[in-house]
Order: sequence, then C-alpha cells, then structure tokens
Amino acid sequence: MTTMVLTDSRPDAPPFRPLAGGEAEKLFRRFPARPRPTTWPETAVSRGALLDRLQQPAPILPGTDSTQATRMVGVRLLLRWLATLPGDTWQQRWLASPAATELRQWYAHVQEYARTLGRNPTAATIQAGMHVLICADAIRPDLEWLVANCSRFLRPAIQHVRDAEGFARLEAVGCPAGSSARTASEALRAIAQIMVAHGGTIQDIIVGDCLALLQATVGRSSADTRSARLAYAWLREMGQFPPDAPVTLLSLAQRSGQVSPEQLVDRYQLKCKPVRDVIVDYLTERRPSLDYSSIRHLSSALAGLFWADIEKHHPDADSLRLSAEVSTAWKARLATKTVRRKQPDGTTDWVTAPRATAPAIKQLVRAFYLDIAHWALEEPERWGPWVAPVPITEEECSVKKLEQQQKSRSDQRTRERLPVLPTLVRVAERRLQEARTRLDALNATPLGSTFTVLGAIFTVPKKTARLDGRPVTALDAQGNRRELGTEEKRAFWTWATIEILRHTGIRIEELREIGHHSIISYRIPDTDHVIPLLQIAPSKNDQERLLLVTPELADVLSTVISRVRSKDGTVPLIYSYDAHERSWNPPMPLLYQWNVSGENRRVSEHTLRDALNETLAASGLTDAAGRPLRFGHQDMDRPRPAGPLVFGISKGDVDFWVRFHRLSGSPFRRVRRTTVIREGRPLQHSQGTHESVYVLPDEHVQRASRSVFEQGAVEALKQAQAAVFSGHLTEGPEPAHEETVTADCSDQENSPWPSPEGGCGADFLLCLGCPNAYIHPGHHPRLAHLHQQVESLRTALDDRTWNERWSDHLLRLEDLRGKVGPTAWSAALARLTDNDRSLVQLLVKGDLAP
Repeated sequence: MTTMVLTDSRPDAPPFRPLAGGEAEKLFRRFPARPRPTTWPETAVSRGALLDRLQQPAPILPGTDSTQATRMVGVRLLLRWLATLPGDTWQQRWLASPAATELRQWYAHVQEYARTLGRNPTAATIQAGMHVLICADAIRPDLEWLVANCSRFLRPAIQHVRDAEGFARLEAVGCPAGSSARTASEALRAIAQIMVAHGGTIQDIIVGDCLALLQATVGRSSADTRSARLAYAWLREMGQFPPDAPVTLLSLAQRSGQVSPEQLVDRYQLKCKPVRDVIVDYLTERRPSLDYSSIRHLSSALAGLFWADIEKHHPDADSLRLSAEVSTAWKARLATKTVRRKQPDGTTDWVTAPRATAPAIKQLVRAFYLDIAHWALEEPERWGPWVAPVPITEEECSVKKLEQQQKSRSDQRTRERLPVLPTLVRVAERRLQEARTRLDALNATPLGSTFTVLGAIFTVPKKTARLDGRPVTALDAQGNRRELGTEEKRAFWTWATIEILRHTGIRIEELREIGHHSIISYRIPDTDHVIPLLQIAPSKNDQERLLLVTPELADVLSTVISRVRSKDGTVPLIYSYDAHERSWNPPMPLLYQWNVSGENRRVSEHTLRDALNETLAASGLTDAAGRPLRFGHQDMDRPRPAGPLVFGISKGDVDFWVRFHRLSGSPFRRVRRTTVIREGRPLQHSQGTHESVYVLPDEHVQRASRSVFEQGAVEALKQAQAAVFSGHLTEGPEPAHEETVTADCSDQENSPWPSPEGGCGADFLLCLGCPNAYIHPGHHPRLAHLHQQVESLRTALDDRTWNERWSDHLLRLEDLRGKVGPTAWSAALARLTDNDRSLVQLLVKGDLAP
C-alpha cells in the first residue's frame, strides 16, 4: 500500500498525512502472499513437448473441433513469439515481454510479430491461445494483468483443469450471504485468478493471496473489488484461513486500524523533533488510561491544532516556553475555523466561523503543560527540561457560556420538532406502504412486461441474475432505472428508526448496537408475570440500561427481527466496525443489518441520517425560518423524544409542554430525594451516586458482600460448565464405544447421571455434557439438524419452558459447532438422512427421554 502526504484543501490547514490504508499495510506484513516462482515443471518443458501435451486426442479443454483448431493456432503463434525473448522457461520469457505489463491490448505485440511472418491473426485467436497456455500452467500472469484482462471462460476452464473437487466443495457450501448468481460467479472467478497467478489448488490459497488480489483491483470497477472480498469471505467461511485472519476485507483501503502515538503525531509532519518527541512521550504515558478514540483526539489537539499551527506561523519555535505574543496569536487563530458553506446562489465557498470546541482544545493543552510539570517532580531527568509556564489560564477554558448556548439551541430544535413528530410518523408509514406496493407489483409482473402502480408505469427487465429469479429494479416511463428493492429497504429502516427512537429515546449509536439478544424478559417472582425489556449497551455514559418494551415498541422490534432472520430462523451473525476505536467487534446478531452486494452489513449511520432527511423532505416540514427541516449531527447523536414520561427534560421544554397541552401547571416533579447520613440532611442524588459514593466504599458493606460475590462466582462457574460440550472429538468410531442417538459412549457405568438400576440414566440430549461422549463426523449431520430444530423452539416456547428444558442443550450444541467448525457443521447437513431426521424428531418430542 502507498502512504500519501496530502495538503488539506482548507486555506489555513497544515500538511496532513492520512492514516487510511494503515490496516492494510499491517495485514500485508503479517500475511504476505505466496512467492511467484519463474520455473516449475509445466513451464520448463520444450516447445515440442508442450505442443504434444496440448494436441493429445483428449484436449485439456472441451470444445468443438473448430474451437480447438483456433486455440492451437493461437498457441503456436504465442510460443513462436515467446521463443524470441530471453529466458529459460516460458514464464521467464513471458515476464521479459512487454505484454506482461500491458493491461490493455497486450495482444498487439503478438500481432506486430505475426505481421513480420506475413500473418494477420485476430485478437480473439491470440486470446484463445493464451487461455490454453494459462490453463496448462505454462504461463502465470500476475493478478493485475488477470483482473484487467478478465475472461468469463477462465473460471469454468480452471475448475475443469485444476481443481474440480475444490470448486465443488465451494458450491456445495454456497456463497456467504449470496443473493445473486452473478456475485457468486464473480467470487469463483476471483478464486480462479488467484490459482492462475500463484498456482496450486483452492486448498493452497492463503490470506496474503486474497490481499494481493484486492490490491490488484484498486482503481478498477466496484465489481472487481466486490468479487475479491466475496472470494475471501467464501474461503474464510470454509475454514481455509487461521483464526487471526481479518474478519472481512470491506473498505480495507480506507481503514487505518489502531496505530501508535508516533504515527498519530507524525500525521502532522512536525519540524521540531524535540517537541515532537515530548508530545509522543506524553501520549504514550496517557495511552493506558484512555481509549483509542480519546488518544486520537488528544493527538489531534496537541500535534495538529496546537504545535503544527505554532510552527506554521513561527517556524523557529523550538520550545514549549511560548511568549505572550505567540500564545495570544495562537488563541486568536484557534477561536475561528475555515469551513465550506453553501451560498444563496447554490455555490460553495470557504467562510470563517467560530470554533465551538476552542475551550475544550485549550483545556487539553493546559492539561498537557500541567501534567508535565507534575511528572517532573517524580522524573526530573525526563520531564524537567520541558516544564514551562502554562500559556492558558483557567478562565480561558471555561465552557459555561458555550454549554448554555448549546442547550438553548438544543431546546429550540426540540421545540421545533415536537409538534411535527406525528406528521413525520405518518409520512414514514406512507412512504413504506407505497414502496412495498411498488415492489409487490414488480414481483407479481412477468419478466419483460409492464405494470402500472400508484399512477406510474414501469417496465420489468427481461432477465435477472438473482437466485430467486425476481428483479428488484424497473424502468419508469422516462426510461430511468428505479431501484424499487432499495427504495423499499430504505423506507423500512427509516420507519423502524423513527419508531424505535421515539419509543425509547436512545442515541443513534445505541440503536445500531441493538441485537437479538438485547431483547430479554424479567419474571416477577410474586405474580409470575413476564415483563419484556430492551437491554441497551453502554455508550457515551458508559452505563448499561434496561428499557421497558411497550406493546408498540414490541411490534416494531418483532417486525425488524422477522425481516432480518435467515431461512433457518436465526438472525445472522455479522461483524461490525467500531469507527471510534478503529477495531472490529466480534460477530453479533445485530438487528440493523442488510444485504449489500452479497454481504450482510450493519446499516450505517450515514444511511439512516440520509434516509431520515429524505422523509423530512417528503413531508414538506420547515423550521421557524422557513427552511426545510433537517436532522443534523446533534440530532442523530442525541435524539430526544419529548413527552411527559421523559425524565430530566429541560425547563424550557417543560414550559413549552405546558403551553402546548394547555395544562395548568407542570406535570414534572422530582420523585426522589436521598437523606445523606454524612450531611444529616436530604440531598438530591441518583441511585448510582448513592451506591458508588456512599454504599460501596463502606468497609462493612465490602466485608458483608464478599461471600455473596464468592457464591455468585461459584454459581456462574457451574452454569458455564453445564453449557459447554464436555466430550471428545475423534476422526471416526471406536469399536469399544457404544453408540447412542447423539454420541458414542466410552463408559456407561460411570455416568455423571447414574440410573438407580445401574448404568446411565441421562437423557440422550445430556450426552453432549458428559466427559464419556465421543463425537466423530458421522454424528455431525444429525447434530447439526438437531441444532436447527432446538433453535427453532426458542420462539415457539415461553421463556420459562425454554430456560428449564432447552437453553443448556442449545448452548452445548453451539459450543460443539464452534469446535467442529461452522463450515464443516453446515456442510454436514448435505449428508443428512431420513433416519437422522426421524431420530431428531423423537428427541425433540421427548419420546427418547428416560
């Protein structure tokens, strides 16, 4: 990957080196591609031996006599041309030719040579000959050449000649999340290209080969990049790569990953190395106590907004000891920023605007100076030389006025949006219904026909590459292509987003983190009633929350779950990228996911924001100034539903609510006051403050709770042990073992669940929790099918029955699936027999229980 040094387009911006592609550089170093040799047996043979091999009665590629004759004309001409070039093998001669680096019209060099012989072959004849030499493994062009000179005949030919069994295994498993035969075919073609460039079979492909293919697609069509990503995902799903291989190649060229403090600082190309080094040391010292997002923001403030700006205006600066003139000028420049704004005439131009974050930046710089002074007392040799007067006073860091202004703006936005919320809900519902009506009409119309829906005329394409045989696009009356499937998807997620946000009041990042496991239930001990709850993962306030699921919210969540469920009834596990921490989260059954180009991805924040703005534009709503109402960044970051059940609402919102509903007084009252023992008088504290400040630090509480924690740890350990596969994996059955319905048993007399009459008294489902159990591949089809059946019971049974009867069995099956491998587990279903189905049915019904 290439490291770029860019100059920000803003007039006042210093040179900046972006970190994009840093993750790819690390992966290339960790997973290098296989070396490409210049000699191997097939390329080292003589011209006569190679022609004899290709002219055998059974040719290496199928085809008519005419096709074979054309191919051989091209082969002979290519070999004759290559023989004029230096090298001991055909590969060396190919690499010495100008055609090896010619990505377009490479055959022109061969045609030029042919004309010296009085011949004038067509490009198709030369390409057909090259196709044969590639399939015969006499020549291995590099990946960049193969991507540029792609042939639709390459994949079936390589499959036929090189590794028919390997391609059959891939097709049996199926392309991950593949929704189109075309995308699956493109991924198989990418795999064939790797085999051509590096030799070997599918089993020989490594992570570095796929990375090299992805790099070869840079600057080419999105289809080439997509095929490389899907090829990698397919092979990874098959268990081809090690566990530490990257989870996906999506947006690899744009991702930076987590980088060191040195790399963060060096983005700004500071000229004064001593100051650069002390900033790096400071960040390194702070790194253990900060998350990556905070350390990245801190590096931007100190290296970019502070010292890079000082160097730009005072090139001779070489010390943190700044004069009053220098520090005053810097603070003046920091107070404003240059941004691009849209002008009334529709053009954009650079304008100067106040920098709202200036006090926060000053706080970071002030803390930088104060920390160095404090550390110098402990390590004078290291930090002492850098102690300097702080150029920023405490008053200059005050954010009280800015917070008041921000609160005022936020309150105004809430007051503008509260009355129009019902209108926005109705517009979202209408747009979803219209999008579904158009899509249903498209699905009901034969290919190549026209249909009329909602007063508009559409034409259905004559053919489609989708696996279900139904297109999702159509041409309108003006001949423009309409993505009716995409329109329906965007309309659905807009509706779902508006509904969930208005019923919960959560933030946008919390919304996108909701998973299938976030919906839990709580059973009231006295009444045995079940209360549905929505678990919200910690985000900005670093606190986990449980929200009551109302009937309206439950209806929305169930609709979302039904939409994202796969054919086996489960919500697919997807990897999500944490843009703040620059790292990948483990696979989770997130609800906000959809299929894009054959890949299940999390719905992005930008997509949701744009979709909401489209709905707002369609509603015709405007703000107080008459401008179209839009959702800004602060709305997406802190959506706040307004209503009488929202606690902590501002006084301005309270007053507006009273006026809007014509109430005689405020419906909002403080509902809790805590008497603080230390103060001897009632004070206002939250439950968390009361527990963390007054309860948990108490020594008596700590001593009394020790046994409770110990009991909880022991109970948690027992539950964990009961929910894992406790047996052994083997390659095949052992004659001494006794076969059961779910496993082979090595010792029924010493069972963890003995029978009063002797032997084992356990249910066959408990065999997976027994250390005497042995599982071999012959059990995999039946157990994989049992896993599907047990998982389907989750939604059919009430929580109490599920937890008492089936929950541990499912956890053991999932643990076994992880140890066998997801690919082998899924492939085993292809070997499922009727006897396996019958036994699993008896197990689920309980007919085989003791």
